[in-house]
Formats: sequence, C-alpha cells, structure tokens
Amino acid sequence: MSRPTSARERAALTAMLSVDFDGVEKYRAQVETVRVSGTCGCGCLTIDFAHPGTKQGVTLLTEAYTDSALIMLFANDGRLSCLEYAPLGDDVAMPDEFPLPPELQGITVEDD
Repeated sequence: MSRPTSARERAALTAMLSVDFDGVEKYRAQVETVRVSGTCGCGCLTIDFAHPGTKQGVTLLTEAYTDSALIMLFANDGRLSCLEYAPLGDDVAMPDEFPLPPELQGITVEDD
C-alpha cells in the first residue's frame, strides 16, 4: 500500500513541524511529497511513511497533545518516518481523521 497523505494528515505534519529546530527545513520540504506506506494494525490513526532506510535509529522529532491523544512525529535517516496517534486512555473514542492544527496543543521538540 502506498498513497499520498490526506489533507488532514498534511495539515497535522505542517503543524508538527511549525516549531524551529536544527534541520527542520529538510523535514518541511518533505511534507507535500511524502507517501503513506502503512497504518497501525490496532485501528488508530498512526501512519508510516514510505522511504528507503532501516527501521533502526528512529528519532522522535516533535510531540503534541489533544484533549484525548498524544501525537508524535518520528524521522529516520533524515526522512519523515511515522506520524503516531496514541489515545490517552482505553475508553477514548477513535476519531476518523487526524486532529486539525488548532487542536494540537503544546507542540514541543524532543531534546536529545
């Protein structure tokens, strides 16, 4: 499976990359062309991005919260790797799409 990102996925990516950190420009440049290669088997909104490279050395770039989830953006070998959606609790209803940028709170850069 390989598909373009949806408008909501691109908006979430853009929001997650709205903070400044060393190398952010190379990730911002990938937002319009990155392709989804897979999804999480549990049914959450997590998406993996297609790119060559290994799964080792994955780095957390940024994270944010909504009222009911933690959103994390990962990279691998200088390429976007995964946009993860982690519900904050077992009884949280799973939305159909990624949250809109105004719903993303406290976007922070992961400190090394």
